[in-house]
Amino acid sequence: MNDPNLTARIRVATKGQNTREVSYTTGVNRESVRRYLKGGKPSVEFIRQVCLRYNVLADWLILGEGPRTREELKSELLADLDSDRFAEAWAERFARVESRLIAIEHILTTDRSLRSQSADPTPTETGGSTVKSQMAGPQRV
Repeated sequence: MNDPNLTARIRVATKGQNTREVSYTTGVNRESVRRYLKGGKPSVEFIRQVCLRYNVLADWLILGEGPRTREELKSELLADLDSDRFAEAWAERFARVESRLIAIEHILTTDRSLRSQSADPTPTETGGSTVKSQMAGPQRV
């Protein structure tokens, strides 16, 4: 037998849908869903699918603790932040993203430069042979 509060939370999360609808939405066998909605111990996969498909948080569904949905969690977190801290947090995040973009731009620029050098058919310092001929390997005579 399962925790009756868990069964009640599953019914709340699935918005009172019938067995067929919950089975279709979660992709879990209809008979298994019927057992779970009658108080049987649900599988981990069923819990996972309920969380994903009905947008509920696992802590709330399994333990009955914390906010029920991601939106409620976000609202709680935003309410806890004062406006100065919120702006500071976004400035820090923006700085990290900006530094990553600069690093990516550097990598792409370096890659383009190396590609253009390898495609350049001008003679090199090694006795007039070209970069392409050096890359092609020994010449047949």
